[in-house]
Amino acid sequence: MPVSLAPGGLGEVFHDVARNVHSFEGTESNFRSWVFTIAHNRLVDQWRKAARHRDDPLPGPIDATSAEAEALAAATDGPAFAALDSLTEGQRTVILLRTVADLSLDEVAEVLGTNRNAIKAVQHRAVLRLRKILHEPVTN
Repeated sequence: MPVSLAPGGLGEVFHDVARNVHSFEGTESNFRSWVFTIAHNRLVDQWRKAARHRDDPLPGPIDATSAEAEALAAATDGPAFAALDSLTEGQRTVILLRTVADLSLDEVAEVLGTNRNAIKAVQHRAVLRLRKILHEPVTN
């Protein structure tokens, strides 16, 4: 299952952020972790709902009629993105939070509700898998 919110899901994340921002206390880094925690929780809720309603069709892919959608499709069509699809959901989530969201190990652990060492282990296994798939030598 891809890591993406259903249509309207991103708006719901920002709605939750706006509704609760008055109660947030912390640094900019804490704020980013807090927002990603909200997004992650929304995604998990979406997966649970989909699991309960297996008969309901899942939302389809983004309509590629806009220039933005076409550019996104072109940017994500390649060996690196195909390799990401071969990772487990947890590995893919950790890699995306670490690289795309630029979160630290501690921030990812906070978002996913686990500890730093667990995130390091998942990331390590994911990187090894990606290197193997992309045929790059593994060096430590």
